[in-house]
Amino acid sequence: MLRRLGERIERTVLAGVGRATSQLQERTPLSVDLLESEKSYLAEFDAPGVAAEDIDVRLVETELQVKLHRTRDLDESIDLLLRGRGLRRSGSVSLPSSSVDAAAASATLTSSGTLRIRIPKTEPGSAAEPIRIETASEDDSETDTDDDQSSPSSPAAG
Repeated sequence: MLRRLGERIERTVLAGVGRATSQLQERTPLSVDLLESEKSYLAEFDAPGVAAEDIDVRLVETELQVKLHRTRDLDESIDLLLRGRGLRRSGSVSLPSSSVDAAAASATLTSSGTLRIRIPKTEPGSAAEPIRIETASEDDSETDTDDDQSSPSSPAAG
Protein backbone atom coordinates (compact mmCIF):
# COMPACT_ATOMS: atom_id res chain seq x y z
CA MET A 1 0.00 0.00 0.00
CA LEU A 2 2.80 2.43 0.85
CA ARG A 3 4.53 1.44 -2.36
CA ARG A 4 1.45 2.31 -4.45
CA LEU A 5 1.08 5.59 -2.59
CA GLY A 6 4.72 6.40 -3.32
CA GLU A 7 4.23 5.59 -7.01
CA ARG A 8 1.15 7.84 -7.21
CA ILE A 9 3.02 10.68 -5.52
CA GLU A 10 5.94 10.18 -7.90
CA ARG A 11 3.63 10.26 -10.96
CA THR A 12 1.90 13.38 -9.66
CA VAL A 13 5.20 15.17 -9.06
CA LEU A 14 6.58 14.11 -12.47
CA ALA A 15 3.39 15.24 -14.21
CA GLY A 16 3.61 18.65 -12.51
CA VAL A 17 7.29 19.05 -13.37
CA GLY A 18 6.59 17.97 -16.95
CA ARG A 19 3.73 20.44 -17.37
CA ALA A 20 5.82 23.28 -15.94
CA THR A 21 8.79 22.42 -18.16
CA SER A 22 6.60 22.12 -21.24
CA GLN A 23 4.85 25.43 -20.56
CA LEU A 24 8.19 27.17 -20.04
CA GLN A 25 9.50 25.75 -23.30
CA GLU A 26 6.36 26.81 -25.17
CA ARG A 27 6.92 30.40 -23.96
CA THR A 28 10.57 30.41 -25.07
CA PRO A 29 10.94 31.68 -28.66
CA LEU A 30 12.40 29.36 -31.29
CA SER A 31 16.12 29.77 -31.95
CA VAL A 32 16.76 31.52 -35.25
CA ASP A 33 19.67 32.68 -37.40
CA LEU A 34 19.16 35.38 -40.03
CA LEU A 35 21.61 35.51 -42.91
CA GLU A 36 21.77 38.03 -45.74
CA SER A 37 23.30 38.04 -49.18
CA GLU A 38 23.04 40.53 -51.99
CA LYS A 39 19.96 38.77 -53.40
CA SER A 40 18.04 37.34 -50.43
CA TYR A 41 17.54 36.72 -46.73
CA LEU A 42 17.74 33.26 -45.21
CA ALA A 43 16.15 32.55 -41.82
CA GLU A 44 16.94 29.24 -40.13
CA PHE A 45 14.73 28.10 -37.25
CA ASP A 46 15.19 25.01 -35.06
CA ALA A 47 12.13 22.80 -35.62
CA PRO A 48 13.03 19.26 -34.50
CA GLY A 49 10.26 16.70 -34.18
CA VAL A 50 7.76 18.64 -36.30
CA ALA A 51 6.19 17.57 -39.59
CA ALA A 52 6.09 20.09 -42.45
CA GLU A 53 2.28 20.14 -42.39
CA ASP A 54 2.39 21.24 -38.73
CA ILE A 55 4.36 24.41 -39.48
CA ASP A 56 2.82 27.79 -40.25
CA VAL A 57 5.11 30.41 -41.80
CA ARG A 58 3.96 33.95 -42.53
CA LEU A 59 5.61 37.18 -43.56
CA VAL A 60 3.78 40.17 -42.06
CA GLU A 61 5.35 43.43 -43.19
CA THR A 62 9.00 42.90 -42.18
CA GLU A 63 8.37 40.24 -39.52
CA LEU A 64 8.81 36.58 -40.41
CA GLN A 65 6.58 34.54 -38.07
CA VAL A 66 6.84 30.78 -37.48
CA LYS A 67 4.44 28.62 -35.47
CA LEU A 68 5.02 24.91 -34.82
CA HIS A 69 2.59 22.34 -33.48
CA ARG A 70 4.38 19.13 -32.56
CA THR A 71 2.07 16.12 -32.44
CA ARG A 72 2.81 13.04 -30.42
CA ASP A 73 1.28 9.66 -31.21
CA LEU A 74 1.95 7.17 -28.44
CA ASP A 75 1.21 3.49 -28.39
CA GLU A 76 -1.66 2.78 -25.98
CA SER A 77 0.63 0.53 -23.95
CA ILE A 78 2.97 3.45 -23.19
CA ASP A 79 2.40 5.92 -20.35
CA LEU A 80 3.83 9.41 -20.76
CA LEU A 81 5.39 10.15 -17.38
CA LEU A 82 7.06 13.47 -18.12
CA ARG A 83 5.92 15.84 -20.85
CA GLY A 84 8.95 18.10 -20.93
CA ARG A 85 8.93 19.16 -24.58
CA GLY A 86 6.53 21.89 -25.61
CA LEU A 87 3.92 20.89 -28.16
CA ARG A 88 3.40 24.41 -29.49
CA ARG A 89 6.33 26.67 -30.24
CA SER A 90 6.68 29.96 -32.06
CA GLY A 91 9.31 32.46 -33.04
CA SER A 92 9.87 35.43 -35.26
CA VAL A 93 12.60 37.54 -36.76
CA SER A 94 12.44 41.03 -38.23
CA LEU A 95 13.94 41.51 -41.66
CA PRO A 96 16.11 44.64 -42.04
CA SER A 97 14.11 45.74 -45.11
CA SER A 98 10.54 45.49 -46.35
CA SER A 99 11.80 45.27 -49.93
CA VAL A 100 11.31 41.52 -50.33
CA ASP A 101 9.37 39.29 -52.71
CA ALA A 102 7.12 37.31 -50.39
CA ALA A 103 5.46 35.53 -53.32
CA ALA A 104 8.84 34.06 -54.34
CA ALA A 105 9.76 32.97 -50.81
CA SER A 106 10.34 29.29 -50.11
CA ALA A 107 10.60 27.18 -46.98
CA THR A 108 12.28 23.81 -46.52
CA LEU A 109 12.24 21.51 -43.51
CA THR A 110 15.34 19.31 -43.39
CA SER A 111 15.39 15.80 -41.98
CA SER A 112 17.53 17.12 -39.10
CA GLY A 113 14.77 19.55 -38.08
CA THR A 114 16.04 22.84 -39.46
CA LEU A 115 13.44 25.08 -41.09
CA ARG A 116 15.08 27.21 -43.80
CA ILE A 117 13.11 30.13 -45.18
CA ARG A 118 14.57 31.95 -48.19
CA ILE A 119 13.09 35.35 -49.08
CA PRO A 120 14.38 37.11 -52.21
CA LYS A 121 15.04 40.84 -52.07
CA THR A 122 13.40 43.33 -54.44
CA GLU A 123 14.00 46.95 -55.31
CA PRO A 124 12.94 49.41 -52.58
CA GLY A 125 9.28 50.36 -52.85
CA SER A 126 8.17 47.13 -54.55
CA ALA A 127 7.46 45.01 -51.47
CA ALA A 128 4.83 42.30 -51.92
CA GLU A 129 1.80 41.83 -49.69
CA PRO A 130 2.21 39.41 -46.76
CA ILE A 131 1.39 35.85 -47.85
CA ARG A 132 1.45 32.36 -46.44
CA ILE A 133 4.63 30.38 -47.19
CA GLU A 134 4.22 26.64 -47.73
CA THR A 135 6.76 24.24 -46.26
CA ALA A 136 8.26 21.16 -47.84
CA SER A 137 10.08 18.21 -46.28
CA GLU A 138 13.46 18.07 -47.96
CA ASP A 139 16.94 17.47 -46.65
CA ASP A 140 18.86 20.52 -47.82
CA SER A 141 22.20 20.79 -46.06
CA GLU A 142 23.11 24.11 -47.71
CA THR A 143 22.85 27.29 -45.69
CA ASP A 144 23.62 29.79 -48.44
CA THR A 145 21.02 32.43 -49.30
CA ASP A 146 21.27 32.31 -53.10
CA ASP A 147 20.88 29.56 -55.65
CA ASP A 148 24.30 30.40 -57.10
CA GLN A 149 26.02 28.85 -54.03
CA SER A 150 27.52 32.14 -52.82
CA SER A 151 28.15 32.38 -49.10
CA PRO A 152 26.10 34.61 -46.78
CA SER A 153 27.54 37.99 -45.97
CA SER A 154 26.40 38.49 -42.39
CA PRO A 155 24.72 36.04 -40.02
CA ALA A 156 22.67 37.46 -37.18
CA ALA A 157 21.06 35.71 -34.26
CA GLY A 158 17.52 36.62 -33.34
